[in-house]
Amino acid sequence: MERELVSIIIPAYNVSAYISRGIKSCIDQTYKKIEIIIVDDGSTDCTWDIICGWQESDSRIKAFRQENCGVSVSRNVGLKHSGGGVYSLPGRR
Repeated sequence: MERELVSIIIPAYNVSAYISRGIKSCIDQTYKKIEIIIVDDGSTDCTWDIICGWQESDSRIKAFRQENCGVSVSRNVGLKHSGGGVYSLPGRR
């Protein structure tokens, strides 16, 4: 039985203190057929740099950056790029 791909969408805005913990939590799940879509919503701290570092270390991570448009737009960008069943983590403001 082939397992279904699950897309996890993480909207991110100025969460440099928390983003690594959230990404690591997704990576460490026992279910491995996932893609992690992170949408940086115009962060002004080092969130984007941290996301890029994680993207380089795990091929399941897809990162996108946009001007600040809000969490709903960020989720929609993630949905547009998703390939599996989608579960969205709440954005942090």
